[in-house]
Amino acid sequence: MSLSILPAVPTQDLTITDDGHQFFLTLVIAASSAPCPHCAQISARLHMTCSRQVDDLPWSDAAVSVEWVVPKFSVITPTARKAFSVRG
Repeated sequence: MSLSILPAVPTQDLTITDDGHQFFLTLVIAASSAPCPHCAQISARLHMTCSRQVDDLPWSDAAVSVEWVVPKFSVITPTARKAFSVRG
């Protein structure tokens, strides 16, 4: 699934809920590997997942809360050991 307002990053799940006053969007990024932004080495070694959230986005008469869950990968090179997130 891909949304035109987001970068070209594959998603695993998109959940939209509404409590009558606020919309909640949860987006789970699907990636089994990613290139390191520092050395360009492809890594499939999952370090952890992290959650990022933006609240109180005004939309019509309702507030919008967006949360996205992003995998973080790690790469080990002779000179460095780094963890990095998937980028669009």
